[in-house]
Amino acid sequence: MPQEFIAYKTKAIKLKFIRKKDGSIDIVTEGPLSPFLGSLRKKLKRYVWGMNSHINEDKLILSTGFPPIPSLAFENMVKTEIKRFFGINRPQNLTIMVTGNCQCNCQHCLVGDMINKQTKELPTRTIKKTIDQAIELGVSQILFEGGEPTLRDDLTELVGYVGNRASTMVVTNGLEIDQKLANRLDNAGLDYLNFSLDSPYPEIHNKFRQNKNAFNGVIEGLKSIENTNITSAILYVATPENSEREKLEDLIELCREHSVFELMIEEVVDTGNWSEKQTITDQRKKEISQLQRELVEKEERFITRFYRLREPDCFGCFAGKRWLYMSPEGEIMPCMHTPISFGNIKKQNLKKIWKKIRRHHLYRKNKEKCVYETQEYKKSLENIPKNKTPPYKPKYFKR
Repeated sequence: MPQEFIAYKTKAIKLKFIRKKDGSIDIVTEGPLSPFLGSLRKKLKRYVWGMNSHINEDKLILSTGFPPIPSLAFENMVKTEIKRFFGINRPQNLTIMVTGNCQCNCQHCLVGDMINKQTKELPTRTIKKTIDQAIELGVSQILFEGGEPTLRDDLTELVGYVGNRASTMVVTNGLEIDQKLANRLDNAGLDYLNFSLDSPYPEIHNKFRQNKNAFNGVIEGLKSIENTNITSAILYVATPENSEREKLEDLIELCREHSVFELMIEEVVDTGNWSEKQTITDQRKKEISQLQRELVEKEERFITRFYRLREPDCFGCFAGKRWLYMSPEGEIMPCMHTPISFGNIKKQNLKKIWKKIRRHHLYRKNKEKCVYETQEYKKSLENIPKNKTPPYKPKYFKR
């Protein structure tokens, strides 16, 4: 029997998700103003095809990339999309890098050249103030990253502070996740815990992360949250080396073994520690898509191609439109792939910083591809002195 979940409802418009017996999802809009949600419905349908879904405390979980349904957070996301229909852009996602500390030194780390031993982390009260400003601005999902976010003693306090105002996710290497911390995060109301994994093979993952315990940290972390209400995911950054079919099949088997809800595949980007290295080709993306299709035919729905969200026929580039990133020191950026600071939260209100981002020529208009891939952005990088480290000042990115 299909299960129906009302995601958004007013007198003039209704958005509902129907979970079928095989786990697939249908999305329906109703009401005289339903055309306002037509674009969102189409984009969501393209993205959720082949994705997993499950019920957690009477809420539908589609992906760790979206708030649970129904929830205040998902309602706020829909409201933001309706405003976008009228040309009013508001951020939906705030990623807070709560610390620069980490037990690993990953080959693809985006923030490797942004953090050092002199990095001064923001106090708890400043992060809470930022959370308040973000939600007031329209943010419906808050991510805690690093570095390694579980190294902050106040992480559970910050998760709990968000409450039901937005969905919450922690992206972790797993090394600090034991049963005690898992229970604390669960009690704080954490929605999603995404474990970063770069290979299904322990020795390769450990070498890639330069930590001999990295693989075991992921496995033990997954075991620790099995009996909690936290939804698990593996974040797999696809490189030319780790995205070959045989390796992905072994990764899928590992996900099955540990009952992982979602295998979120992201593409590596040639920034940070991965600068000037090879990324995956369009052909490799087609192969990943084909593998997902084959799994769906077997009614296995747990692969998410996260990079699909940013493609032109889906939601397009998120930078300066749907995303905001904050460094451990409070610098606000449109996205980690374009590390340009438009202000520091210690000195400016988030709303004012967002307006500056929206006025900048790189982010003003919708892009056919991500900003970091444009010649305009790449050419601007040539203007930056070699001794400068990110986040960069906007003055280097003038027309």
